Amino acid sequence: MIGGTNHSVDYSTVKADAAGVITVIRHVTATTETSDATDTIERQLLLTDVYAVIKNSDVISWTSHVEEKASSEETGYWSSSWSKTVSVKTDNGASKNWWASSSGPLLELADNDNNRLDILTMRDSSSANYTCAYGGVNYWQQFDFDVFLPDELCPVPASIHGAGISGGLSHVLDIDETILAAFGSFSPESVKWVRYFDRMGGGGVRSTTSFLVFHLGETDWRSTMAFSTRRFADNFEPTKSWKEEELLQVGGMGAYSCANVEDMLSDEESFPVAPGLVWDSHFWWPYQGMFWPPGVDEWTSNFGDGESLLCGSYVHGQNVSDRMISDEYAQANDYNVTMMTYFNFNFFGQDVNLTEAVANDDWTDPSGFILNNFPTGYHTPVTYDWQNSILMDPSDKEWQNWLVSQAREARSR
Repeated sequence: MIGGTNHSVDYSTVKADAAGVITVIRHVTATTETSDATDTIERQLLLTDVYAVIKNSDVISWTSHVEEKASSEETGYWSSSWSKTVSVKTDNGASKNWWASSSGPLLELADNDNNRLDILTMRDSSSANYTCAYGGVNYWQQFDFDVFLPDELCPVPASIHGAGISGGLSHVLDIDETILAAFGSFSPESVKWVRYFDRMGGGGVRSTTSFLVFHLGETDWRSTMAFSTRRFADNFEPTKSWKEEELLQVGGMGAYSCANVEDMLSDEESFPVAPGLVWDSHFWWPYQGMFWPPGVDEWTSNFGDGESLLCGSYVHGQNVSDRMISDEYAQANDYNVTMMTYFNFNFFGQDVNLTEAVANDDWTDPSGFILNNFPTGYHTPVTYDWQNSILMDPSDKEWQNWLVSQAREARSR
C-alpha cells in the first residue's frame, strides 16, 4: 500500500521463476501532500515485491522496491509512505499471541503512564489494538501529517504465535537497514508495518528487506530471536577483535547529564557507579542550531528547561567559552569517560517570530539570522518546538551548508 490522500492500483502482474521466486509488480497512481503542506502532487509509482525461499530453511526473504518515475517537478514530499501487511487468520477460533517490545507505556493496557510491561512476555492478541514505533518519531504527529501516535517502541523482530502447538510466524526487519520512520500496527486480525517520510520526490527508488520466518511447534519469542542472531551474527557476536581502549569508549554505565565529569566521579549519591559514557547535556550553545556562535570565543550558554539547578558545579545560563568546553572534554578523556556531544539538527532558534523580524547577520537575533541566512530553509507553515525554535527543511542548501560548517567548528575549536 502506498499512503497519501488518494491512491489506486492501475494494474498488477504476478510471475514466478524456476527457482520458485515470486515477483508481484503493481503500477500505482497516488496523490500525496507536498512537504510544505500547501498543495498535492500526483505520483506514478512502480511497486515490486519479491518473495524468495531461503535454501534449506523455513524462511522467506521479502524485498520491496518503490520506484518513482522521474518528474519534471522538483517539489519533494516527506509524507510518502508504504506498508507491509501480514494477515494472521484464526483457525477454528484458536487464540494467538505475539511478541513485541514492552518499553512502554502501552497506553491501552497500562494503569498509569509509568507502567512497564515485561519485554520477554508474549501477549494475547485479542487484548488490545496498539501501535509501536521504530525510532523517535512521535513528534511527526504535531506537523499535521497523517501519522498515528505510537504507544511504545518496537523491536526489530516481531513474532506472532499460536497459543497451542500450531507454531508461529515472525516478521523480522533487516537490522542493517536505515529506518527513517516506521511503525508497527497490531490488531487481532493482522500486523501491519508502515514506513513514512522516505524523502521521495523527483524520481528515485526506495527498497526494504524483511524476512518471514515460520516456526513449527514454537509458541514464544525464542525462535524469532534465534533466527535474528544467526542472520545478523555480527550485531550479536562481533568478529572484530576489540582493543581494551575501544571497549572503554562504549562499555559500562552511561549517563545523560549536565554535570561536569569531576562532579560525577565525586558525587557518590547521584552517581553510585561512575559512568564510562556521557551524553553531554551542558547545553553549551546559546540556542538550538547555533552550536558554535561565529566570530566569538565566549558567550552565554542556554538556560535549559527545568534542569538549570541540577548540574552540580555547572549552571545552565552561565558564560562559557571555547577553552572551557575543550578543558571539560580533555578532563573526560583523562578519566576514560567518552563524551558525546548533544546537538539537534532539525530545529533552529529560540522565541522565533519571523513576522516581526528584520533580516540581519547578528547571531544573537535568531529570527533575523534565519531570514538572512536560511530564507527558504524552514518548514512552512512555521512549526515550533522546544523553546519556540522552528523546524528546518533538511533539503535546503543554505541549511545544509550551515550544519556542515558547525560540524567543522566542532572539530577545529
